[in-house]
Amino acid sequence: MGIMKLPLLAFPKRKINLVKDSKGKYQAIILIGGKKARLTKIFVQSKAKDYNKVMWVDLYGISLNDGKQVSERIFPD
Repeated sequence: MGIMKLPLLAFPKRKINLVKDSKGKYQAIILIGGKKARLTKIFVQSKAKDYNKVMWVDLYGISLNDGKQVSERIFPD
């Protein structure tokens, strides 16, 4: 089982851990709302006419602790 860390460029403190499970499938693991979760969806809102400027990112996932859906909106510093 291997782990690869992928940074979110607009959020250098946040890392997505790409984890290969025992069946050979990859899962994206990240903290969402302070909970370790499997990332299921990500939405990036950028500025109109400047797609390199991130306004916010919405993260959605499933908590690894209790299986409940979690979400969080994060803003760049």
